[in-house]
Amino acid sequence: MPFKISFKKLASLFIIFIVSHFGEAQTGFRKAKIIRNCTGTYLRMAGSNYLVCNAALLNEWEDNKNVKVQTRNLTTCAPPEGEICALYVDYKAIVEITQIKTKRKRIE
Repeated sequence: MPFKISFKKLASLFIIFIVSHFGEAQTGFRKAKIIRNCTGTYLRMAGSNYLVCNAALLNEWEDNKNVKVQTRNLTTCAPPEGEICALYVDYKAIVEITQIKTKRKRIE
């Protein structure tokens, strides 16, 4: 019994694969600067701010530190705990950090 699939179904599967694969995660690492204030933690990448949903991953890095990260876009994020301030920060998207590239220590 031969397996048959129509062109429309094959094209639909291909489109779903492309959207799910490239829509969520960005390929490779991007350079980012860590920005913190009373509204949350942000990554500045390519001149735009991105609100970090899982900011606890950046606790060991100082503010204004450059890091290389891999992220994926989110649609929502829980509001940060603690005091709420009236500062407005414009951001392009909400992201979740999936990986942080650390520098290798030289063995001397």
